[in-house]
Amino acid sequence: MVEAREILDPTNREELIEWLRLLHDQVYDLRTKQFIFKVVWGLIEDNPELQERQSHFYLWMYNLYVEGMAMAIRQLCDEDDRTVSLARFLAFVKRDPSVISREAYGNLFPADTIGHPAMPGEVKAWLREHLINRGYDHTVGEGIEQPRGRDLKEIGELKRLADEIVEYATKRLAHFDKIPPTQFPSLGAIDAVIERATDVVKKYSLLLKAVDTDMDVHFQYDWLAPFRVTWLPDSVWLKRLQGS
Repeated sequence: MVEAREILDPTNREELIEWLRLLHDQVYDLRTKQFIFKVVWGLIEDNPELQERQSHFYLWMYNLYVEGMAMAIRQLCDEDDRTVSLARFLAFVKRDPSVISREAYGNLFPADTIGHPAMPGEVKAWLREHLINRGYDHTVGEGIEQPRGRDLKEIGELKRLADEIVEYATKRLAHFDKIPPTQFPSLGAIDAVIERATDVVKKYSLLLKAVDTDMDVHFQYDWLAPFRVTWLPDSVWLKRLQGS
């Protein structure tokens, strides 16, 4: 559903976290579509009977997936100031890295983070500091108090991984360019961008919210149920479709 209110560019940590929430949902949606496609495509590839039955359906499904993912990845990399994108989120962080300093990260852990009642106060304080420093060292780097803007290289990495995909989406999906794209996006290239975008969302969820985000796809119902029934019953509409 389209949100009714305007989404403003972040000017503080809380607004940056709101952007991260939106981007988390976008990347998780990509991961969900990726998961569904891979499972269904695997069903087709692993079924000898299906392999013997030629159909434009396979090409339609493949192209539909690649084209949809290409446009979504183009959105993630969009640097237009009218958009909410992962590239712009990273640019805001790069402009003010103090939002992910060791001090800012430490402030996410209240004084009573270690709450064991029988533990001495100085031990609790030491464990809290150890918890903070271990998480920050692992995510940003040992001994770093605050990364410099030039140390944050995710924008360039994301754009390099997405280059062929964005080119295709721009030249063949957003509009039909007279100059053709270099190549059709590969599944491997799409997977690489999704994996990098996932890593970025998880990293900044930890640094901005102290949350270790689970980005794996989990369904709480039998989403493969439609494949457990016959798709071609003897029905009137099917005969009409086939011109019988």
